[in-house]
Amino acid sequence: MKLRTLSGVDWSNKAREWADAQLISAEQAEAIVRHEGAHVTASTPPSYSTSLSPLAEVMAYLAMVFTVASGTTLVFRSFQSTGERLLALGLVAVAMLILGARVVRLGGSAWERIGSVLLTFATACATGFVALLLTHYVKTSDEVAQLITALFFTALSVTLWRNRDRFLQMATSLGGMFWVVGSAVALSGASLRPWIVTMLFWAGGMAIVLLREKIHPTSGALTLGWVVCLVAAPTLLADSTAPYLFGSLAGIATSAMAIGMSHFRQRRILFIVAVVAMFFNLIRLFAHFAHSGGALVVVFLLSVSAIVLIVVRFISSQTVVQSPPEG
Repeated sequence: MKLRTLSGVDWSNKAREWADAQLISAEQAEAIVRHEGAHVTASTPPSYSTSLSPLAEVMAYLAMVFTVASGTTLVFRSFQSTGERLLALGLVAVAMLILGARVVRLGGSAWERIGSVLLTFATACATGFVALLLTHYVKTSDEVAQLITALFFTALSVTLWRNRDRFLQMATSLGGMFWVVGSAVALSGASLRPWIVTMLFWAGGMAIVLLREKIHPTSGALTLGWVVCLVAAPTLLADSTAPYLFGSLAGIATSAMAIGMSHFRQRRILFIVAVVAMFFNLIRLFAHFAHSGGALVVVFLLSVSAIVLIVVRFISSQTVVQSPPEG
């Protein structure tokens, strides 16, 4: 009998391995399997095994997008008063929360993704409800309203995520945290230079990368953190107060680190994104310093290095099958 929990641990095999290694007795192994079996039976929620084909999943996404787009247009055209719009947004948010929570329990990764999309739409509607309420009824300042809205958005996203393998809820939770920090800075009246704000975003993305093992889904956190870093680094060049060349060099260095990690972690999507970012930064560097011979040499060497990294990544991804020696 195989006993596999929701976390994927097969306790029957584990107990047998421990018994074979003489770490525990056979009686203790059987006791572990019985205990975990009772625990799984008591704690596992009821689920459904309804499967969904890829075509049906795509159709579900399209239906949701068109429903939300047409429904939003209909609400804003049909209801002119703020109270009616608030009521419509609140009802839609509650309905989507209930439907999304129901769908994620149907079982299977496809239903999990569809339910996650529904919960994201519900978060957006609920956030719009709070923003409209603060703007037209509470009548607070724009900075206070933005901070309260950001806090609500983040709290709801984190509640729906709770560090489970839901990429959209993880992304909205982390994005909400950035939104809260930005709103708090705006409310404080602190005048930060653009390049300092960009560096804060880069540091936040790097913090996600470093803490990826504690964030679920881990692969999604890794990619999302690096995307934040890759987007933030080259924007330093647009700020005249930042040191010259700093943006392009920071972008190239960040891209190189992302390429290296994607190579060792075998993350193909991250590798593609990092390579595109690398060439984007190289092109910007070339465009700004095309008149300088020394800069052209630097750009040439960096481009060759990027090509070498791509070739090494391609070669290492190939599987070499050796025939067994004869005789």
